[in-house]
Amino acid sequence: YLTSFSKVFSPGLRVGYLVVPDNLVARFATRMTAINWMTSPITLDIVNYLLEKEIIQDHQQDLMVECDRRFSFAINELKPWLTNSQINAVSSLSHLWIKIPSDMGASDFIDQARGEGISLLGGERFVMSRQMEGHSVRVCLMGVEKFEDLKRALQILSGFLSRERAQIFMS
Repeated sequence: YLTSFSKVFSPGLRVGYLVVPDNLVARFATRMTAINWMTSPITLDIVNYLLEKEIIQDHQQDLMVECDRRFSFAINELKPWLTNSQINAVSSLSHLWIKIPSDMGASDFIDQARGEGISLLGGERFVMSRQMEGHSVRVCLMGVEKFEDLKRALQILSGFLSRERAQIFMS
């Protein structure tokens, strides 16, 4: 298992950790020492303090509750444009992929959203080869500080995607 505190707590905490079976600890320690720069002792002390005081655990719980809330709202608002694997996810997702209807251009959709103050990333940024389809956009559910702002943005996107509004993209 490999992750970092920059993902679970704060982007500024550039400290990661690796959990390996006991029989592989020595091999991983040798390789990690050979390929990594030294982590700042101050950063390590901060992470240790946060762990000892259970601040990270409390923050993680709060994030999970908020992610559940945002994911549930997003699924209800964007369901027609999501895949079944997203809708039926075992746990809440922090990002969703919206499938853009074929009669809309993804870049036009992104531009229209930007005009409403909504930042999206096009799927083509994430495709592994030119043969994969990139006619989708990625929506980050946890990137907006206030739930009400996310709610407004998702409602606007839902309106853009509805058939009644599709005409604005066809000009």
